[in-house]
Amino acid sequence: MTTDTGDSDIRKIRAMLREFIGEMKFRGELNSRIGKLEDGLREMRRDVMELKEVYGGMRKDISYMAEDMELIKERMRELEEKTEYAERYSRRENILIYGIKEEEKQFQDSEDLVLKVLAKVSHNRNWEIDIYILCGRTD
Repeated sequence: MTTDTGDSDIRKIRAMLREFIGEMKFRGELNSRIGKLEDGLREMRRDVMELKEVYGGMRKDISYMAEDMELIKERMRELEEKTEYAERYSRRENILIYGIKEEEKQFQDSEDLVLKVLAKVSHNRNWEIDIYILCGRTD
């Protein structure tokens, strides 16, 4: 009888050992998974910190770009004002002669035609020379 009881005790102990070993394996797997999760969290934290740095740099860049855009807009306003002034000034200094079309490629021809018309109207050759000098021509 002692052997039956001893055998059953041994079976119980073996079952308990198997259960204990299974539990230890489970705990080992659980600890391994927890370790992997911790590593993943550390890596995510590093990534988040890097992203924060990049984001901070981008915000500074955007701020500088906004300042540059304001300077460009101001400069454009200044140039538009100067262009308008130059256009008004050039119109003020021009002599309008109706009936003669001015074209870029034929500007010299237009200038000669105007001088001939003015010379005919004035009947004064000296006045024609004055016009040539006024136009910056010396011939």
